[in-house]
Amino acid sequence: GLALVRAPRSLEATTMQLEALRKAIALKCYNICLDLAQEKWDLFKGRTADKSYVGNQHMEGVSDGASECAEAIHEAFGLKL
Repeated sequence: GLALVRAPRSLEATTMQLEALRKAIALKCYNICLDLAQEKWDLFKGRTADKSYVGNQHMEGVSDGASECAEAIHEAFGLKL
């Protein structure tokens, strides 16, 4: 989770705190997309107990879309990974 921070003493401190918060939120979103991509890929490849999606092109597409979303977040926010 995100920890609460003390009130900043300057505009520069406020800006730094906001940038850190922005990056933390972007990183969280990036990781959510990557986790979703992996979950759907595992369904597509039959690596879960649920075998009903093995070879399902929709699941493959959902995985690809989630991966693209993660990459877009990475680029948009300039995340250093």
